[in-house]
Amino acid sequence: MDPVTALGVASSVVQLVDFAQSLVRSTYEIYKSISGQSSASVDLQTITTSLKTLNDDLRQSVESAALGKGKTPPSNNDAELLALCQNCNVVADKLISALDRLKAEKNHKIWDSFGRALLTVWTKKEVESLEKQLDQYRHQISLLINASVREQVTRLQADHSSQGQLICTSLQATQDLSQAVLKQTDQNAKWQAKVIEAINRSSYRLGKRIWDVGASPVNTRDQLYGGYAEQFRSELLASLHYIEMESRSENVSEAYEETFQWIFSPYSAANQKWSNFVQFLKSDQGLYWITGKPGSGKSTLMKYIKNDHRTAAHLNKWAGGKKLYLAGFYFWCAGDSEIQMTQEGLLRTLIHKALLEFPQLAPLLFPKRLETFVVFGGIVWGESWTLTELLSAFKLFIRETTKSYKIFLLIDGLDEFKGKYAQQVKLVEFIQSLLNSDVKLCVSSRPWNVFEDAFKTRPSLRLEDLTYEDIRYYCSTNLSNNPGFTALQCEKPRAASDLINNVSKKAEGVFLWVILVVQSLLEGLTDGERLIDLQKRLDSLPVDLEALFWRILNSVDFERISQLIQIVRASPGPISIVELSYADEDDPNFVYKLPTEPLSKLAFESRAELMRRRLNACCKGLLEPQGTAKLDPQAKVGYLHRTVKDFIEKPVVWDKLLEATNASFGPSLRLSISRLFSLKTIRLVNCLPSTEHIVVEQHPSVLRDHAKFWIDVVHCIWDIRLYGPKAQDTQVRLLEELKRTMEEIMNKGAYNLDRLDSYSEPLSYGDCPESISFNHKMRSFFHLAVRLQVEPYVRAHISDIQGPNQEEDLAFYLRISVKNFAFTFDETVSYNEPSLGIVAALLEHGAAPEEGWRDLMQGTAWKHVGKSAITFELLMLLLHNGADPFEPQLDTNAKHFAPEVLELVKAKRDEATRKNLGPDSEKKTVVAKNSELGPDSGKKTVVAKNSELLQVNAPSKWSRLRSRLTCTSCIKGGR
Repeated sequence: MDPVTALGVASSVVQLVDFAQSLVRSTYEIYKSISGQSSASVDLQTITTSLKTLNDDLRQSVESAALGKGKTPPSNNDAELLALCQNCNVVADKLISALDRLKAEKNHKIWDSFGRALLTVWTKKEVESLEKQLDQYRHQISLLINASVREQVTRLQADHSSQGQLICTSLQATQDLSQAVLKQTDQNAKWQAKVIEAINRSSYRLGKRIWDVGASPVNTRDQLYGGYAEQFRSELLASLHYIEMESRSENVSEAYEETFQWIFSPYSAANQKWSNFVQFLKSDQGLYWITGKPGSGKSTLMKYIKNDHRTAAHLNKWAGGKKLYLAGFYFWCAGDSEIQMTQEGLLRTLIHKALLEFPQLAPLLFPKRLETFVVFGGIVWGESWTLTELLSAFKLFIRETTKSYKIFLLIDGLDEFKGKYAQQVKLVEFIQSLLNSDVKLCVSSRPWNVFEDAFKTRPSLRLEDLTYEDIRYYCSTNLSNNPGFTALQCEKPRAASDLINNVSKKAEGVFLWVILVVQSLLEGLTDGERLIDLQKRLDSLPVDLEALFWRILNSVDFERISQLIQIVRASPGPISIVELSYADEDDPNFVYKLPTEPLSKLAFESRAELMRRRLNACCKGLLEPQGTAKLDPQAKVGYLHRTVKDFIEKPVVWDKLLEATNASFGPSLRLSISRLFSLKTIRLVNCLPSTEHIVVEQHPSVLRDHAKFWIDVVHCIWDIRLYGPKAQDTQVRLLEELKRTMEEIMNKGAYNLDRLDSYSEPLSYGDCPESISFNHKMRSFFHLAVRLQVEPYVRAHISDIQGPNQEEDLAFYLRISVKNFAFTFDETVSYNEPSLGIVAALLEHGAAPEEGWRDLMQGTAWKHVGKSAITFELLMLLLHNGADPFEPQLDTNAKHFAPEVLELVKAKRDEATRKNLGPDSEKKTVVAKNSELGPDSGKKTVVAKNSELLQVNAPSKWSRLRSRLTCTSCIKGGR
C-alpha cells in the first residue's frame, strides 16, 4: 500500500490502541482525551459509542487498504500491519462486550466507577494481560510504519517518475492526515507524534530528491540515497568516534633516534633469536607476534613499524597487483574510560579509519542505519553500538575491500584487553578469523599463556632479547649530551663507558627502567656528582620496577605528588597540562577573582611550561605531558607507562597516597575549579550549526565546538556534586560563580540555554554537539542543578521559585526528580536513582505529588513512581507527604514492596477512609476478585465501604483522587 494509505491504517490503529490502553489504565486520562467535561457527566454509553466508532474506523481502513492491493502489490509489512489491525479489532470487541455487560448494571452507570466495575467483569490477570497486549501493539506500530516507508523507498527505484510525483502530490494529504490523528488521539502519546513527523519529513525528503533528479531514472540504491549520503557518513563517523580513539597512538613514545633499526636490517638465521620480520611482510605468512616484558618497548616498536616507510615497501611485494591498506589499534586503559580496552573500541576504531579511507562504503556497511536515517533522521544514533552490528560491518569491509586491496592490521597491547580468560580466547579467535590470503596482522602482548598457546607456532620475537644495543645507545646519547658527563668522559673515558655498560646490563631489556635511571643519573650530574658517585647511585636503584617506583615516590614531596596523581586519576578523561595547572592552583579563591575573558596565547604557553617544570620536580617522570617533544598547552598528562598506572592503583599504594593529603583536599573540587577556569578564559566565537566546523586561529583557548561548552558545564557541575557534603557552602558558592559565568557568556551572544532543546539525540552522545539534550527545554540554572542532582544548590535557591507559576514550577521540578531522574551524559556522568534530598526539599517547599504539570499530560509525579516501582524510600517519602495511597500501581507492584511500605499504605488508606465516613453514610459494598496483592491475600474477597463518598469529601491535597477503595484489598490487613 502507498505511504498515505499505510499512514491512514496506522493512524486508526494508533487511535484505537491509545483509547483502549487508556481505558484500561486510567479513567481520568481517557476522560480528558474524550471531552474535557466533568467526569460525572460521561457515562458508559458515551464510552461504548466512542470505542465502537474507533473500531468501525479501523475496520474501514483495513477494508480500504485491502481493496487497494490490486493497485499496489502487498508486501510483508503490509500484511503485518493488516494483521495488527485484526488483532486490535479483537481487543476492541472484547472491550465493547465488557462495556455492554456493564451497561446492564445500574450501579455502574457513572464513568467514574468504570475502573472498579471492570474488575467485576474481568479478573485482574485478564486486565493486566490486555494491557500488555496493547503496549506490544504500540511498539509494533512504529516499527511497521518505519518498515513500510522503507519498502516504499525500494519501490521507487523501479519507477521514480510516477512514484516521485505521487509522493510530492500526496505530501499535503499526509500532513493533513497526521494533524487529524494528533487532534483525535491522546496528546500524551509522544511517540505517535515522532513517528508521524518523521514520515512527513521522509515524504518531503524523498519527494524533493526524486523531483530534483528530473527525467534521470533512479536505478540504484546509491542514486536514491545520494541526497543523504554525505550527511549520513558524517554523522556515522561522529557516532563511531570516541574521545580516546587517537590518544593512545599519540601518547606512545617515538622510537629513540636510531633504535629498532634492526627490525628491517639484513637477517642471518644462524645468529638470530627471532623470526625474520621482513620476510613475514613480503610472504603469505598471516600473523607476526611481538612479545616482551612490561616496559620493554613493545608499543614503541609497533608504532615504529606502522610509521616507517619500509613497512609498506615490503608489504607491496606481498600485495602484488593489489593496492595496500594499513591500519592500527592500541588497546589501552585511558583514565575511567574503558572503551579502548574492549572489542567494541577495536572495531569502532578500525571501522572509523576504514570509512575515512573508503567513505563510499558507509551505506553498504550499515544499511539498516541508513534506511532508518532516511526516515527518522538523527534518532538512529540513539541506538547503542552492538558487537553483532560492528562485527557484521567489519566483515563486510574486509569482504568488499579485499576485492582490490590487501590489508595489513597492527593491534598492540592484547594483554590490556578488558576481559577474563574466556573473553581473551574469543579475542584471539576473532583475530585469527580475519586471516586469509588478503589479510595479515602484526600483534603485540606480554607473554601470557593465552597468547603463548595461540601464537607459539607463528613468526615472533621477544623484545628484551634484542634491545641491548638500543638501550646502550640511548644511555650513551642522553648522558653524553650532558656537559658534566662529557667532562667526566674526557677525564675517565673507561669508567664512563663502564657506567653506560652497567646501566644497559642491569636494565635486562626493560626500556622503561632505563629511562627512569638515566633521568636519575642526569640529576646527579646536575648536582656535580663524580663517576664513582654516579655508580653508587646506579647500584642503589632497584632492578624491579615497582621497587624503583617506590624509591621515586619517597624521594619527592609525597603530598604534592599525591595531589597531582589523585587529580589525574579522578579526571573523567585525559587532562591537559593547562587544565592540570588550573586544578593545581594553591589559592582556593583565585577562580572567583578571575574575570571572564580570554587569556593570551603567551599566557597559556607560560602556564603550560610552568606546569611541566612542576611535574618534572614533583613526579620525576611518573606523570608527564605526552605527545611531541615541543610542549603543547593542550598536551595530555598521563602516566609514563602502563606499569606506573598498575602500580599506583594497587590498594597498598593508593591508600598511602590518600593518607598523604588532608581532609580539605578533594580532587573533584580541584577538577571543577579547572573546568570553571577553562570556561572563564575561553575565547568565544559565534555558534554555527552543528554540522559546520569553525575555522579559527590556532589558539589553545578558542572554543571550536559549542558542544565543549556544555561538556565543561556538565562536568563542572558533576565534579562539584561529587565533592560531597563536607563543604556544601563551597559547592553552592562555586555553582553560583558558574551560573554567573554562564550568564555572562550567554549575554555575549555565543550561547543560550534554550538552544538545548534543538538537539534531540540521547544524552549518551555527550561528545557530539547535536546530541546534547536534557529531554526538557532548559529553563534555568536551577533546572540544571535539579537535573544533575546538586542538592545543596537546590536547597539554597528553592525559595527563588515564586510568583503565579510557583505551583506549576514546583510540580515540574518534582516530576523530573521523580520520573525523569535517570541521566546519562557520557561514560562518567550518569545515575539511575532519584535524589531523595531534592524530592524532600521540593515537597517541603510546597510541591504536591498529586499536582501534574500542564505541559506533561501523562499523570502526576506520584503515578510515575507507582508505575516505575522505584526505591522504597521514595515511596515512603511521597506517602508521608500526601500522595494518593489508592494509586492502583501500588497494588500491582505490592509483592515487590517491603513490609513497612505495605503497612504505611494500609495506614494511609485507613486514615482516608475514616475521614470520609459519616454516621449517616450509606454502606455500599464492592467485591474485588482474584486480588494478588498483599503477602497473604490469596483469592479472598474484601468489602470496601463508601467508595463514592470518598470522592466527594476527599481532603484537598487529594483533590483528584478517584474512587479506588477496591484496591484496599490489595494491602495486608485491609480486610
